[in-house]
Amino acid sequence: MAHLPAGLRALVERAPEISAQANYVFVVPEQEFYGGWFRSRRVPEQALVFTPAGVLHVQSAGVGQPERTTYLPGETLLFARLTLILLSGCVELVDGHRADARIVVEYNTVGHHLLAPALLRFLRLAWGPRVSDSAADRDRTEALLFDLWRRSLKFRNGLGGYALQPDERLLGYVLQPRILCPRWRLFEREVAPASLLALTDRQLILLEETPASPRQVSYAWRFTFCPRPCVSGVDLELGKEWQRLTVRLRREVTAQHQVTLENENAHAWARLWDSRLQSRS
Repeated sequence: MAHLPAGLRALVERAPEISAQANYVFVVPEQEFYGGWFRSRRVPEQALVFTPAGVLHVQSAGVGQPERTTYLPGETLLFARLTLILLSGCVELVDGHRADARIVVEYNTVGHHLLAPALLRFLRLAWGPRVSDSAADRDRTEALLFDLWRRSLKFRNGLGGYALQPDERLLGYVLQPRILCPRWRLFEREVAPASLLALTDRQLILLEETPASPRQVSYAWRFTFCPRPCVSGVDLELGKEWQRLTVRLRREVTAQHQVTLENENAHAWARLWDSRLQSRS
């Protein structure tokens, strides 16, 4: 705590019960983002202070921006989203008990390796009890990751390198390639970016590329982490060629995430989700 900038340290010290338990601090200096000609956005210095039970976000006051202090207990997390686009990173944490408790921090991904260990430990606080931990489950995780490696090295590296934790068991996944459809006669449009739905014994992980034009390559990742205790249901909206899958999340606050799947992949996910329900009974 002594190494925090004076302004941020003063904000943290207003919550002595939290600052006394701090075990990791991630500091983001003042940043300026450019959005086009003569347009920019300045974000004051900020920090994430992690404790054994949650995370405290503090941000200094800026021009037209008041200082901010938000504490989010890990056990009430509704979902977390991590976006990585080349050198731009953004982490979003949403509380399931208070609609106004949301933490959003943008940062340079050069420092992501400093944030990742504390962020992953924080996500574990929202996990429910382990469903199973047998040798067969561990072997199945390795087999599924190898199968994913054969189908998409990019998504295998994304899931294994940024999302899946060492003692987490992968129960199944659905890989959806990018969906394109004709537009007029000579062009194509993107219906949905490539995505991966992964079900583990602790959470549901949605890994997506960001939307891009048909001739462009996406260099971005967007991870959405949904603790299994928060997933209240999964719905499929039928279509002719593809289906809209909606993941419903609920604590005291509700949210939902949607992804578009081809019919074959939608049926594969339905079978995987049904098998999870049967394993509970």
